[in-house]
Amino acid sequence: MLARLVLVCLIGGIIPPADAQTIVDWDRVDAVASMLGDSVFAFGPKIDDRAAWDALAARPAFHGTIAKAEKLAAQAIAPLPDALFLEFSKTGNRTDYEKVYFNRTGRLTPLVIAECLEHRGRFIPAIDALVAAFDQQKTWMLPAHDPELRNFHGEGRDIDLFSSALACDLANAKYLLGDALDENARELIDRNVRRRVLDPFREMVTGNRPAIWWLTSDNNWNAVCLANVLGAALATVGDKHDRAIFAAAAEQDSLHYLSGFAADGYCVEGLGYWNYGFGNYIRLCELLYRASGGKIDCFNRDKVKAIAQYPGKLAIVDDVYPAYGDVHLDAKPTPALVDFVNRKFALPGRSVVAPAEISTSLGGSLGETLMFSCPNSASDFPVMPAVALPVRDWFEDAQVLVCRPGANSNNALAVSIKGGHNGENHGHDDLGSFVLVVGKTPLLLDPGAEVYTARTFSKHRFDSKLLNSFGHNVPVVAGQLQMSTAAARVNILNRQFTDSADVLEMDLTSAYAVPELKSLHRTFTYTRGSAASLTIDDRCVFTTPQSFGIAFVTFGNWKQTSPTSMKVWQGDAAVQVDFETSDGRAVKMSSQTIEEDSPSGGHPTRISVDVAFPVISVNLRSTIYPMVGSDSGNMHR
Repeated sequence: MLARLVLVCLIGGIIPPADAQTIVDWDRVDAVASMLGDSVFAFGPKIDDRAAWDALAARPAFHGTIAKAEKLAAQAIAPLPDALFLEFSKTGNRTDYEKVYFNRTGRLTPLVIAECLEHRGRFIPAIDALVAAFDQQKTWMLPAHDPELRNFHGEGRDIDLFSSALACDLANAKYLLGDALDENARELIDRNVRRRVLDPFREMVTGNRPAIWWLTSDNNWNAVCLANVLGAALATVGDKHDRAIFAAAAEQDSLHYLSGFAADGYCVEGLGYWNYGFGNYIRLCELLYRASGGKIDCFNRDKVKAIAQYPGKLAIVDDVYPAYGDVHLDAKPTPALVDFVNRKFALPGRSVVAPAEISTSLGGSLGETLMFSCPNSASDFPVMPAVALPVRDWFEDAQVLVCRPGANSNNALAVSIKGGHNGENHGHDDLGSFVLVVGKTPLLLDPGAEVYTARTFSKHRFDSKLLNSFGHNVPVVAGQLQMSTAAARVNILNRQFTDSADVLEMDLTSAYAVPELKSLHRTFTYTRGSAASLTIDDRCVFTTPQSFGIAFVTFGNWKQTSPTSMKVWQGDAAVQVDFETSDGRAVKMSSQTIEEDSPSGGHPTRISVDVAFPVISVNLRSTIYPMVGSDSGNMHR
């Protein structure tokens, strides 16, 4: 064991401390080494395999690649000055640096693929220049991931989502282009990938430096960084046993990512992070599977099939999904990823044989592009026949219910209802919230993520009116919003699911730090058929008189149509909402714009419906009916 550790340390260029403890299982490293091929591995054919690249050139996904690369090659690489990196630490602005950074890293895939498609050397100078520019960057990390500037000042060698992604892309570029790439560029890639990513990772997993937090994290960082480090190592590390260290560590530590999911496969980080995190977990599995000749199978693990089913069960109607958590309003599952997992796990539903374009939601990496575009371990499995969405899906552990009208119904109303608990990865304060869809328009909705700034992942995260419960379709109790901790959790009191109606009753009492609150129960009743509706009963009991109200969030328009009703509409989608209190007490309606920066570019409207006077107890019923057409008169904004 000691001799093996010394060998690893010599390969990594480090000296082991006397009491070093390894993190990888060395017996597993030996076993994995026996499964790996003698040569390095990456997805896709090398540039000299002209038959394979000519076949790819015929694919519609690649038809615009050469033109895109020509345009990029003619453009200068935008500089990344120190002042731009330091802007985040001074003002909290992430966007300015990231725009230039991602423009720079996004050049690599089209330039490399265009050169492989042509093999004429036209794009080699642009690739050489890009590699040289990457070499000059003080760090490949984002400023938001280096808040103490340790890596910027050369005092640390940490690994983040995007330093690992760039290392993987460069390693894949070197693998694909081989000797077609300038010798100096190949040396720069090797030196930078080792120094910035592979060496510090090896030191961590062999116990020669403290492990970075994401190695044992259960969120997307774990899957993304591990997939990228593994891809970089498999493509560049010549010694098979050294390569096996990275493979064994990725196999072992990726279990932490899966631990973030319950048995129902629900992704608490939201659909966008399912694309990103789970997409990279699948890439990690495919790398291990292919590099080992099918002997390492991380697809066949507990919960992986359930996680693969998440977007199909989450859909409210076809192509409409709730934006729970840090998710963009228009987020949809990546077609190529859905096709892969549908084939791999024999899941019914729509399958897309190839991505519509090279750049996809995982960032348009070389590895992702070629994994999905070339034959892979799912290619030989058939596409299962598509099936209609069922009338409901229920995530038991996450407490998320999706109610649909049914395939043959003329009911235009569908809804998603959320329980669970606050304090989740990328989660919002949204217990008891819902998304109501009319036709294919989310009308009463979750507004999704805010534009990321330094505040987003700081102690002030829930100052944001998009992230705290102010920006969600939930009650306000005695003037208080929901608590932002896992102590705020839903207790499901009753659920009754039938062909005609679905009923879900939840206890929201723990979500509010209001000493006078005795109980708050919210009951959703979704009715199918010609009299389609959603009824929400909020029953609240206090020890002393307190204020109580509820909220509705929309990107549409609204107007009060009577003392106890309102209309909300957007385009041709419209609903009427009728209010009734148990004692006939009046309600007050008002609205305000949520003035936070959203990736959608717009600002949602929050409609407040408050019981007119403080109460000891109240049952406030909201009944929502779909309407035909819209009316722009007398609208409130």
